[in-house]
Amino acid sequence: MVSKILKEGVNNNEFRDIDVSEYADLFISTMNGLRSITIKNKDSYQLEKSDLDLIEKRIKNLRGIFITGILKSK
Repeated sequence: MVSKILKEGVNNNEFRDIDVSEYADLFISTMNGLRSITIKNKDSYQLEKSDLDLIEKRIKNLRGIFITGILKSK
């Protein structure tokens, strides 16, 4: 799914010419790392709403940084 979005952005000339596979892998790996840091030492059944909110906030921020970094200059 991430690769598809990135490829579409490159094809539509919205994103710089990037290695779509590499960037998709980097994005997913970073998201997984953020999740791991947030929920370390907890089982998934022990997560509280505040944990899930923090994960969502961090992923949203990551997405913003990531997309800004690959957007083509206008």
